[in-house]
Amino acid sequence: MMKNILLLTLLFNYFFSFSQVSETKQAYNQCKFLEKPNYIINKNSVYFEKCAIHRKVNTNVSSFKIVGQGLAYDDKNIFFNGMKLNVTPNKPIIIHDQYRMNSTVYWKNNNFIYKNTLKINKIDSSSYKRISYSSYSKDKHHVYYLGKTVKGTDPKTFVSEITYGFDKNFVYHKNKRIRKNGFLKPINGYFFKDSTTVYKRKDSYSEKLEPVLNLKIENCKSITGTKYAVINDTLYYLSRKTKTTNLNVEKIKVLDDELITYENTLFYKGVTTTQKLDISSLKIHERGSEYQKTVTDKNGIYNIRVTPYNNEFFIENIDTLPKPLKHLSPLLENTTQISFSKENILNNNYSIDKKTLFTDKGITNFDDLEVVSVLKGYRPGCSQDHTPGSNYYILKNVKGYWELKLSAKNVLTFIGEMYQF
Repeated sequence: MMKNILLLTLLFNYFFSFSQVSETKQAYNQCKFLEKPNYIINKNSVYFEKCAIHRKVNTNVSSFKIVGQGLAYDDKNIFFNGMKLNVTPNKPIIIHDQYRMNSTVYWKNNNFIYKNTLKINKIDSSSYKRISYSSYSKDKHHVYYLGKTVKGTDPKTFVSEITYGFDKNFVYHKNKRIRKNGFLKPINGYFFKDSTTVYKRKDSYSEKLEPVLNLKIENCKSITGTKYAVINDTLYYLSRKTKTTNLNVEKIKVLDDELITYENTLFYKGVTTTQKLDISSLKIHERGSEYQKTVTDKNGIYNIRVTPYNNEFFIENIDTLPKPLKHLSPLLENTTQISFSKENILNNNYSIDKKTLFTDKGITNFDDLEVVSVLKGYRPGCSQDHTPGSNYYILKNVKGYWELKLSAKNVLTFIGEMYQF
């Protein structure tokens, strides 16, 4: 019996140690490149990547500007996911987007609304707007949920909270009418109330509401635009009860619907952390995916996430790359801004593997060096492997293609005269 236990222990340690060093160059959802749209801007070229897409963009680099979520423009054309739309740009702006692998982006240019590459004629562009912290939008004629018309709504009185909408006549869940509105209002997207009763969702995924008889409406206060509320003097995130009580709602700072601060405490999905960030200067840098956000404070840039099973809080500092290369990281911006020069790389103020990372491989001329692809390392280890993946960059010069790995140890490798994207 003891021999079997010892053998199992050795096998576990072997596989665990193996998982700690195993790394594949791909995104978490099996994308070949990056999950989110990424423009790579060099001195004389621009590339676009998203999941399985890699393409060179035919643009005027000197006037090229990125709006976000795959939308960009130069002095003559607008681009979506790297494709030229032949639409004359006039300060294009994103109105809202549905973040998924094949995300839907609604944007405005001149007096027209576009859905990805298609112009939508049915929407009144002069009155069209997104309703904050929700997937609803409206113009003077209609209400829309993720671009689909919600039938029978009254746009003038329509308001929303997360996936629920309300007008003077009805309550809506996503794009469906679910009940008559007896002055029902959201508290935080899980709790609701009318003039006499507090209700809650039957479960986390249900649109059915059931009364909570032991709660008084005056003891349930909404924190506007968030999934948080104060219930009987206790802070809640949706149905999750936090340990914070007797708080002054006016001192809460809302960063987005899931991220708030109170005094010196950061709340993300109702979970707090003992790791220190500068709360006074904290801002959302990028909303990211369903499981992660990127934030900044006066000291750096960080990825924050909460594990869905045990509600463990992780903060990863991602602003620790050497200064000349830190703009390579797609986690920092929607773009990869490249500024290679011999002075930047070899300047005594900077240290990249003791300044020999490039010169040891024979790269001394940086004028023709460009980044043509960005890949993210994915560690397919067990659930206890919290080691972050590396960032990989495919570089190109007159000799051919190079792989630059930025990790705990930076590595530059020549990979040949040709490269298959």
